[in-house]
Amino acid sequence: MSNRLLFYTLVLVCGVVLSGCGARSSYYHPKKPVSSWDKDMSHCRDTAKYLLETDRGLSGGGLQDEIQDCMEAKGYRYGADSPPIIMEASTSAMDTAETEYNVLESTWHNEHLALQRLDYLRRTNVPGAFVRPHHTEDGTWYRVLIGSRETLNGAKDLQYRLWQEHNLRYTYIVKRN
Repeated sequence: MSNRLLFYTLVLVCGVVLSGCGARSSYYHPKKPVSSWDKDMSHCRDTAKYLLETDRGLSGGGLQDEIQDCMEAKGYRYGADSPPIIMEASTSAMDTAETEYNVLESTWHNEHLALQRLDYLRRTNVPGAFVRPHHTEDGTWYRVLIGSRETLNGAKDLQYRLWQEHNLRYTYIVKRN
């Protein structure tokens, strides 16, 4: 097991024990850092208690069910012992200036819908957005991409900036030679 995965597992286990929710609270978020887990869990616990105290519970169950509903509404996944291993594009000595990394914002089967999404991104001041057709066996898909970087680290920095400045959380890095 890698040191990074071991660290995240330990943080998750410690957070579960300290939260008082027991082993049932195996949550992870596919896009958020593990450091945000405590704040989100605390918020969900407080919200669930308030909802139950005021007879406005949404799940119809007890405290644990309300917490689970809240965490899932925040995008957390329930029932995993540790966060999934994230597969990233890897750089190598073969990467050259001809390699291009883009941040994939969305993919559409209809060009018109892709252009509507592009227009929305431009109106919200997202820099460097464009549409590129992608041909597969299932037909042509229209990718809404943002930016162009020569290195993977540059693309990761762009992806982080898009998350922080434009709240674009569910983006992916794609590589094009």
